[in-house]
Amino acid sequence: MLLDALVRKDLTPPGVTGNVCIGVTRPDRQLFWLAKVGAAAQTAFYDQRPPHVDSCLVLDADTAENVLTKGALPATPGRLEMSGNASLMFDFLNRYLAASSPLQMRIATARG
Repeated sequence: MLLDALVRKDLTPPGVTGNVCIGVTRPDRQLFWLAKVGAAAQTAFYDQRPPHVDSCLVLDADTAENVLTKGALPATPGRLEMSGNASLMFDFLNRYLAASSPLQMRIATARG
C-alpha cells in the first residue's frame, strides 16, 4: 500500500495523534491498515478491522484505486464508510496525500 510506504519513510512527526485505520474491501477479501501516530508512526496490516481505532475509513478496491491514481473519489464511489473522528482522518490524509500527485507518491515509495 502506497500510504504505508509514505508514512514509514516520513522521518518527521506526523502532526496528528491517534489510531487511524483504512480498510479496502474486495468481494473475496478485506485488508485493514492501521497507523498509530503521535511523536512517530507505527503501521501494521490486519485481515479484520483492528480494535481500538480512533478513526476508520473503509472503501471498496475500485474507489481506493481511484483515490490513489487520480487523487479524487470517483463520481459514484462504491463502498465509502467513515466512522470515528473524521477530523483526525482528514488531517492524517491531508498530511500524506493532499500535496502528492500519484507520481510523487510512487517516487517517494521507491526511494530508499
